[in-house]
Amino acid sequence: FTKKLFFHFTITGLPDEIEQHTPPYKEAIDDYIYIAARYSPDHVIWRFDPVCITDKVPFELIETIFTECAEKLEGSCSKCYISFVQMYKKALFNFRKYSSHEVAVLENDIVNNYAARLAAIAAKYGIQVYACCNDHLLSDSVMKGSCINSSEMSKLFNDPSINSPHNPTRKECGCSKSIDIGTYNTCAHGCLYCYANADKEKAAGTAREIDKNMNGLGFHIDDKSSIVPASSTKKKENKSGDKSQGVLYKK
Repeated sequence: FTKKLFFHFTITGLPDEIEQHTPPYKEAIDDYIYIAARYSPDHVIWRFDPVCITDKVPFELIETIFTECAEKLEGSCSKCYISFVQMYKKALFNFRKYSSHEVAVLENDIVNNYAARLAAIAAKYGIQVYACCNDHLLSDSVMKGSCINSSEMSKLFNDPSINSPHNPTRKECGCSKSIDIGTYNTCAHGCLYCYANADKEKAAGTAREIDKNMNGLGFHIDDKSSIVPASSTKKKENKSGDKSQGVLYKK
Protein backbone atom coordinates (compact mmCIF):
# COMPACT_ATOMS: atom_id res chain seq x y z
CA PHE A 1 0.00 0.00 0.00
CA THR A 2 1.12 3.56 -0.58
CA LYS A 3 2.99 5.30 2.22
CA LYS A 4 2.34 8.74 0.71
CA LEU A 5 -0.72 9.45 2.78
CA PHE A 6 -1.01 11.99 5.56
CA PHE A 7 -3.97 12.12 7.92
CA HIS A 8 -5.68 14.73 10.07
CA PHE A 9 -7.77 12.79 12.57
CA THR A 10 -10.30 14.66 14.70
CA ILE A 11 -11.13 13.29 18.15
CA THR A 12 -12.84 15.68 20.55
CA GLY A 13 -15.27 13.58 22.58
CA LEU A 14 -17.90 16.31 22.40
CA PRO A 15 -21.51 15.32 23.21
CA ASP A 16 -23.71 13.74 20.53
CA GLU A 17 -25.89 16.83 20.44
CA ILE A 18 -22.91 18.77 19.06
CA GLU A 19 -21.21 16.02 17.01
CA GLN A 20 -24.32 14.16 16.01
CA HIS A 21 -23.06 11.36 13.80
CA THR A 22 -19.41 10.88 14.66
CA PRO A 23 -18.25 7.56 16.16
CA PRO A 24 -17.73 7.38 19.93
CA TYR A 25 -14.37 8.91 20.77
CA LYS A 26 -13.09 5.70 22.37
CA GLU A 27 -13.68 3.86 19.08
CA ALA A 28 -12.04 6.72 17.19
CA ILE A 29 -8.95 6.36 19.38
CA ASP A 30 -8.68 2.69 18.36
CA ASP A 31 -8.90 3.69 14.70
CA TYR A 32 -6.24 6.35 15.18
CA ILE A 33 -3.87 3.84 16.77
CA TYR A 34 -4.47 1.43 13.89
CA ILE A 35 -3.58 4.06 11.27
CA ALA A 36 -0.49 5.16 13.22
CA ALA A 37 0.68 1.53 13.37
CA ARG A 38 -0.03 0.92 9.68
CA TYR A 39 1.84 4.06 8.53
CA SER A 40 3.64 5.78 11.41
CA PRO A 41 2.78 8.25 14.16
CA ASP A 42 4.31 10.99 11.98
CA HIS A 43 1.71 10.26 9.27
CA VAL A 44 -1.16 11.29 11.55
CA ILE A 45 -2.03 14.52 13.36
CA TRP A 46 -4.56 14.42 16.18
CA ARG A 47 -6.97 17.34 15.95
CA PHE A 48 -8.62 18.16 19.26
CA ASP A 49 -10.29 20.85 17.30
CA PRO A 50 -12.32 22.87 17.96
CA VAL A 51 -12.39 23.21 21.71
CA CYS A 52 -16.07 23.99 22.18
CA ILE A 53 -17.11 25.22 25.63
CA THR A 54 -20.82 25.67 26.24
CA ASP A 55 -23.18 26.16 29.15
CA LYS A 56 -23.40 22.36 29.35
CA VAL A 57 -19.79 21.48 28.46
CA PRO A 58 -17.40 23.17 30.91
CA PHE A 59 -13.67 23.23 30.25
CA GLU A 60 -13.11 20.77 33.09
CA LEU A 61 -15.05 18.12 31.15
CA ILE A 62 -13.05 18.87 28.01
CA GLU A 63 -9.83 18.65 30.02
CA THR A 64 -10.84 15.23 31.38
CA ILE A 65 -11.63 13.87 27.91
CA PHE A 66 -8.40 15.34 26.51
CA THR A 67 -6.40 13.63 29.26
CA GLU A 68 -8.01 10.27 28.52
CA CYS A 69 -7.34 10.64 24.80
CA ALA A 70 -3.72 11.72 25.29
CA GLU A 71 -3.04 8.86 27.66
CA LYS A 72 -4.39 6.26 25.21
CA LEU A 73 -2.63 7.86 22.22
CA GLU A 74 0.76 7.87 23.91
CA GLY A 75 3.31 6.37 21.53
CA SER A 76 0.95 6.63 18.56
CA CYS A 77 0.72 10.43 18.43
CA SER A 78 3.34 13.17 18.52
CA LYS A 79 1.32 16.22 17.47
CA CYS A 80 -2.05 17.62 18.52
CA TYR A 81 -3.66 20.62 16.83
CA ILE A 82 -6.11 22.75 18.75
CA SER A 83 -8.22 25.83 18.16
CA PHE A 84 -11.19 27.31 19.94
CA VAL A 85 -14.54 27.33 18.20
CA GLN A 86 -15.35 30.33 16.02
CA MET A 87 -19.03 31.06 15.76
CA TYR A 88 -19.51 31.70 12.06
CA LYS A 89 -23.06 32.66 11.14
CA LYS A 90 -23.78 29.18 9.81
CA ALA A 91 -22.44 27.59 13.01
CA LEU A 92 -24.51 29.91 15.18
CA PHE A 93 -27.56 29.05 13.07
CA ASN A 94 -26.97 25.30 13.47
CA PHE A 95 -26.41 25.52 17.23
CA ARG A 96 -29.65 27.41 17.69
CA LYS A 97 -31.64 25.17 15.36
CA TYR A 98 -30.37 21.75 16.41
CA SER A 99 -29.18 22.01 20.03
CA SER A 100 -29.92 23.41 23.46
CA HIS A 101 -26.29 24.52 23.96
CA GLU A 102 -25.16 28.11 24.34
CA VAL A 103 -21.55 28.48 23.24
CA ALA A 104 -19.42 30.34 25.78
CA VAL A 105 -17.80 33.63 24.74
CA LEU A 106 -14.39 33.74 26.42
CA GLU A 107 -11.65 36.36 26.67
CA ASN A 108 -8.24 35.58 25.19
CA ASP A 109 -6.51 35.34 28.57
CA ILE A 110 -8.93 32.60 29.60
CA VAL A 111 -8.52 30.51 26.45
CA ASN A 112 -4.75 31.04 26.59
CA ASN A 113 -4.76 29.54 30.05
CA TYR A 114 -6.90 26.63 28.86
CA ALA A 115 -4.55 25.99 25.93
CA ALA A 116 -1.53 25.96 28.25
CA ARG A 117 -3.29 23.45 30.51
CA LEU A 118 -3.97 21.14 27.57
CA ALA A 119 -0.36 21.49 26.41
CA ALA A 120 0.93 20.54 29.85
CA ILE A 121 -1.23 17.41 29.84
CA ALA A 122 -0.15 16.46 26.32
CA ALA A 123 3.53 16.86 27.18
CA LYS A 124 3.21 14.14 29.82
CA TYR A 125 2.41 11.69 27.02
CA GLY A 126 5.02 12.87 24.51
CA ILE A 127 2.60 15.01 22.47
CA GLN A 128 3.31 18.56 21.32
CA VAL A 129 0.34 20.92 21.06
CA TYR A 130 0.04 23.30 18.09
CA ALA A 131 -2.43 26.14 17.52
CA CYS A 132 -4.28 26.31 14.21
CA CYS A 133 -5.06 29.91 13.15
CA ASN A 134 -5.20 30.98 16.78
CA ASP A 135 -1.92 32.86 17.22
CA HIS A 136 -3.04 34.34 20.53
CA LEU A 137 -2.67 30.82 21.97
CA LEU A 138 1.05 30.64 21.19
CA SER A 139 3.38 30.27 24.16
CA ASP A 140 6.41 28.33 25.31
CA SER A 141 4.24 25.19 25.32
CA VAL A 142 1.92 25.86 22.34
CA MET A 143 3.58 26.10 18.93
CA LYS A 144 2.25 27.62 15.69
CA GLY A 145 0.58 25.02 13.50
CA SER A 146 1.02 24.33 9.82
CA CYS A 147 -1.66 21.80 8.91
CA ILE A 148 -0.22 21.30 5.41
CA ASN A 149 3.55 21.66 5.71
CA SER A 150 5.39 20.82 2.49
CA SER A 151 8.80 20.76 4.17
CA GLU A 152 7.69 18.18 6.72
CA MET A 153 5.92 16.11 4.06
CA SER A 154 9.01 16.17 1.86
CA LYS A 155 11.01 14.64 4.70
CA LEU A 156 8.25 12.21 5.68
CA PHE A 157 7.84 10.89 2.14
CA ASN A 158 11.54 11.26 1.25
CA ASP A 159 10.48 13.27 -1.78
CA PRO A 160 12.39 16.52 -2.47
CA SER A 161 9.91 17.42 -5.24
CA ILE A 162 7.38 18.34 -2.54
CA ASN A 163 8.30 22.01 -2.16
CA SER A 164 5.26 24.28 -2.03
CA PRO A 165 5.53 27.88 -0.81
CA HIS A 166 3.70 29.27 2.18
CA ASN A 167 0.15 30.09 1.07
CA PRO A 168 -2.22 30.92 3.95
CA THR A 169 -5.91 30.31 3.32
CA ARG A 170 -7.04 32.66 6.08
CA LYS A 171 -5.67 34.94 8.80
CA GLU A 172 -2.86 33.37 10.89
CA CYS A 173 -2.79 30.23 8.71
CA GLY A 174 0.64 28.59 8.47
CA CYS A 175 -0.08 26.20 5.59
CA SER A 176 1.81 25.54 2.37
CA LYS A 177 0.14 25.80 -1.03
CA SER A 178 -1.95 22.71 -1.71
CA ILE A 179 -4.91 21.39 -3.67
CA ASP A 180 -8.15 21.22 -1.72
CA ILE A 181 -10.13 18.11 -2.61
CA GLY A 182 -12.80 18.80 -0.03
CA THR A 183 -16.26 20.05 -0.94
CA TYR A 184 -18.66 22.17 1.07
CA ASN A 185 -21.94 20.61 2.22
CA THR A 186 -20.91 16.97 1.75
CA CYS A 187 -20.12 15.72 5.27
CA ALA A 188 -22.97 13.90 7.00
CA HIS A 189 -21.43 13.87 10.48
CA GLY A 190 -23.57 16.86 11.44
CA CYS A 191 -21.08 18.68 13.69
CA LEU A 192 -22.78 21.93 14.60
CA TYR A 193 -19.59 24.00 14.78
CA CYS A 194 -18.52 23.08 11.24
CA TYR A 195 -17.89 26.00 8.86
CA ALA A 196 -18.02 23.71 5.80
CA ASN A 197 -21.72 22.88 6.12
CA ALA A 198 -24.34 25.60 5.78
CA ASP A 199 -27.02 23.19 6.94
CA LYS A 200 -26.53 19.64 8.19
CA GLU A 201 -29.69 18.33 6.53
CA LYS A 202 -28.58 19.63 3.13
CA ALA A 203 -25.11 18.17 3.70
CA ALA A 204 -26.53 14.76 4.61
CA GLY A 205 -28.65 14.78 1.46
CA THR A 206 -25.67 15.67 -0.70
CA ALA A 207 -23.56 12.97 0.91
CA ARG A 208 -26.18 10.34 0.08
CA GLU A 209 -26.08 11.35 -3.59
CA ILE A 210 -22.29 11.02 -4.00
CA ASP A 211 -21.29 8.12 -6.22
CA LYS A 212 -18.97 6.01 -4.07
CA ASN A 213 -17.32 4.65 -7.21
CA MET A 214 -15.87 8.09 -7.86
CA ASN A 215 -12.44 8.84 -6.42
CA GLY A 216 -13.42 12.36 -5.40
CA LEU A 217 -16.33 14.12 -3.72
CA GLY A 218 -18.68 14.57 -6.66
CA PHE A 219 -16.05 14.15 -9.36
CA HIS A 220 -13.67 11.57 -10.76
CA ILE A 221 -10.09 11.83 -11.99
CA ASP A 222 -9.45 9.49 -14.91
CA ASP A 223 -6.13 7.98 -15.98
CA LYS A 224 -5.34 11.10 -18.03
CA SER A 225 -5.83 13.35 -14.97
CA SER A 226 -8.98 14.80 -16.51
CA ILE A 227 -11.85 15.79 -14.25
CA VAL A 228 -15.13 14.01 -14.91
CA PRO A 229 -18.11 15.38 -12.90
CA ALA A 230 -20.13 12.67 -11.20
CA SER A 231 -23.43 13.92 -12.57
CA SER A 232 -22.40 13.62 -16.20
CA THR A 233 -19.32 12.50 -18.07
CA LYS A 234 -20.22 15.00 -20.80
CA LYS A 235 -19.91 18.11 -18.64
CA LYS A 236 -16.73 20.11 -19.09
CA GLU A 237 -14.64 22.19 -16.72
CA ASN A 238 -15.03 25.92 -16.88
CA LYS A 239 -12.11 28.23 -17.60
CA SER A 240 -11.29 28.80 -13.96
CA GLY A 241 -10.56 25.12 -13.47
CA ASP A 242 -13.33 24.40 -11.01
CA LYS A 243 -15.99 21.78 -11.54
CA SER A 244 -19.75 21.71 -11.19
CA GLN A 245 -19.35 19.44 -8.19
CA GLY A 246 -16.30 19.45 -5.96
CA VAL A 247 -13.49 21.92 -5.48
CA LEU A 248 -10.38 20.24 -6.78
CA TYR A 249 -8.19 22.84 -8.42
CA LYS A 250 -5.37 22.20 -10.84
CA LYS A 251 -2.00 23.80 -10.19
